[in-house]
Amino acid sequence: MSVNLAKYKNLNKHFEDFKEIGSGGFGIVYSATYKKNGKRYAIKLLTCNDLTKKETTKMRFRNEVNLLKKVKSENVVRMFGSFISEEESYLAMELIEGTSLKNLLKKKGKMNPDETVIIAKEICQGLIDIHKNDIVHRDLKPNNILINNQRIVKLIDFGISLSDESLRLTAQNKLVGSVQYVAPELVTKSSNPSVQSDIYAFGIILYEMLSGKLPYSGTDHQAIALMHVNNEFPPLEGAGKTIPQALENIIIKCTAKNIADRYSTCTELYRDLVTCLSIKRVDEPKLILGKPKKNVVEKVNSKAFTISLIIIGILLIAIAIILGVLYVGGKL
Repeated sequence: MSVNLAKYKNLNKHFEDFKEIGSGGFGIVYSATYKKNGKRYAIKLLTCNDLTKKETTKMRFRNEVNLLKKVKSENVVRMFGSFISEEESYLAMELIEGTSLKNLLKKKGKMNPDETVIIAKEICQGLIDIHKNDIVHRDLKPNNILINNQRIVKLIDFGISLSDESLRLTAQNKLVGSVQYVAPELVTKSSNPSVQSDIYAFGIILYEMLSGKLPYSGTDHQAIALMHVNNEFPPLEGAGKTIPQALENIIIKCTAKNIADRYSTCTELYRDLVTCLSIKRVDEPKLILGKPKKNVVEKVNSKAFTISLIIIGILLIAIAIILGVLYVGGKL
């Protein structure tokens, strides 16, 4: 994407030696040197020229700036400064030298449980830190998770995130976020984005890290969205064998269709991640959410069914005795 950087006067006043490191629909990310201290930073430059989307894009940009100001976390990208005007808008952040989780998965295919849990705990800590600031990420996915050269995980891209003070940045009834990671309640619009919808996306990512694939995929985005609502979550291959059952149980709980069945907080989720590979949980059975419906054979063989038959039998015998007594007494 070609952009004439010379026209951005404020940007050039403070930064120099620009190198493009990424781009998207509404902007370009550069690495650049801050003239005052000689350090390099990541510069997210807003470049949207579509007049129909320009105002919404700028609102999202302001939103990201305001949210990043609130968060101080080792596992969330740190903001250095920002500038927003009619002529130019940019956000300066710490420069993360490393790779994205998306690229790491492309390279590895899938990860072993130990490596997965190490990365998952840092993602979870990042979520804990944004949630305690009343921020919902809303677009958690491997592309928005960076891992620097020191193996520290950083959450990025808060453009469509929500906080208590955030304006709704999207049209009514429009699904926002990445469809492969969207919680079912957001598809059906039965609930607003929440801590639990971030936890659902985390569960999808955990599944993807261990299996090397998404639970629901295809080319039709609407069909994928409906799979989150209607399809059973696929079992994790190797669970209970090469992958501890306790680890799959975390995925099962994160991706429960019913919000009430998921973790209530990421702190609770983090505690589970800390112990899921321990020897104490090696014989943990597979988590079954809710009470499964019994088939006919199970119902017939159940204790409740046997007791019911005994009670009915006693009542029938009692009725027969009463009828016999009445008949002998000549009342029948």
